[in-house]
Amino acid sequence: MTLVLQLNEEKIKEYVVKGREPFFEIFWQFSEEYYPMIHWEDFGTVIIAWWLAALARFLEGSRKERLTFMDGPYEIQIEHIASSEMVSVELQGMDKTYIIPLSELLAEVIRGANAISRELQCMNLGEAQRQSLEGGIANLRAARARTNLTDTGLQ
Repeated sequence: MTLVLQLNEEKIKEYVVKGREPFFEIFWQFSEEYYPMIHWEDFGTVIIAWWLAALARFLEGSRKERLTFMDGPYEIQIEHIASSEMVSVELQGMDKTYIIPLSELLAEVIRGANAISRELQCMNLGEAQRQSLEGGIANLRAARARTNLTDTGLQ
């Protein structure tokens, strides 16, 4: 499971200059499958911030959460598998469910948030978006510190 990100500096500048959120490729790859689809474009900083918040709630005891995309009816439903550190990951609209370690999901979202933050910093753009992502990462780490999970990829 990989979170694929492709930021186009010119397109991002166009959106940020107009006061809009950065718009770029963001999609999940599961083996040879892509969700919502290969080269999907969306308001990536917004949805990654949503995902960080959803994962923090999940760590704090929510048994189900949704990782939604802004455009389209696409979402990933995650659910804790009892007595384990595994989660079911259901791709809405594809009738696909994967069982993965929670640590893998957390690490991939954190990696994506950090990558976006670094890219925006290199472009000298999106200070508010970078702060939002960094705050979301900090909240997720704090939620992790309050749990009993032994390995969630946040070290």
